[in-house]
Amino acid sequence: MAFFPKRKPLEPRERRLKILALVFSLLPLLWLGGQLAYGKWVLHRLDAWKADGSAERWYEANKSLHLPLPGADAVLLLPGFADGPSVWQKMAPVFAEEGFEVLSTLLPGDLEGKRRTIDRSLAKLRADDPDRRVWVVGHSLGGTLAFDTALRAETRISGVAMIAPFFDPVPRRTLGLTPKQWYRFLRRAFPAVAMVDQRTPGHPHLDGKDGPAAIRTWPFLSLWDYEALFDAADAVRDRAADWHGPLRMDVALADEIVDTEAARRFFRGAANAVPASLEEHPGGHVLPLSGSAEDLARGIARFFATREN
Repeated sequence: MAFFPKRKPLEPRERRLKILALVFSLLPLLWLGGQLAYGKWVLHRLDAWKADGSAERWYEANKSLHLPLPGADAVLLLPGFADGPSVWQKMAPVFAEEGFEVLSTLLPGDLEGKRRTIDRSLAKLRADDPDRRVWVVGHSLGGTLAFDTALRAETRISGVAMIAPFFDPVPRRTLGLTPKQWYRFLRRAFPAVAMVDQRTPGHPHLDGKDGPAAIRTWPFLSLWDYEALFDAADAVRDRAADWHGPLRMDVALADEIVDTEAARRFFRGAANAVPASLEEHPGGHVLPLSGSAEDLARGIARFFATREN
């Protein structure tokens, strides 16, 4: 008969150390499992959002917006982060009334993908007239992309208007890290998370009422969306003085999304922009849908129309 000696009972301290070692060895698996579970939950939410018709309604509300006016100057309207052409529904008709052809489309993908979409829009506007003057207007991230577009010589942009442009988010206590550094850290800390469910409040409804027609940002955002946000800001951050054409910037004094002071600093750095105008508004971030959106569009259109040739 085999003889198995009895094991000596573990001391309390040794038992605690072994339990701690087991817990720490399982933490990476729990961390990864939690991320995978979150990813599965987001995909489930996305599937449900598509199944109830919300995605279809969003795409219908944000299909390309085009108001043709052959022979006139054109305005290309660039929506902001997770927004679409619907954000321009109040302003676009005013640009048309002021004598501009208007075009706005979705801007998917990373920074290079957005640039390719913008270039296709410019080609469409110049299909019948390669020398047509095109002006670019952008809101939030779209404002940053508008300046980026103007800096690329091949686009031949006549002038730029930036509405509440993104350079940095509203300042927060970030423990010594910039927003981009936090993003890089979180991306490394959560490597298995490729998409987040970021439900944002609805924009004000176009007639001032709530309801199913209220315009909302696209809620399911990939890491590439955030990558494009920071890459676009980095692409223009130190190049304000490189633009030598007309520049108008409209900022919101009650902006809780982007850092208005960062936009002001950028405008001050645009020393070679001629003419240049900085306008400040009492509203919040989504100026293109605010109560004064029509006046804002009219002001920008007339700024373009009275440019120095």
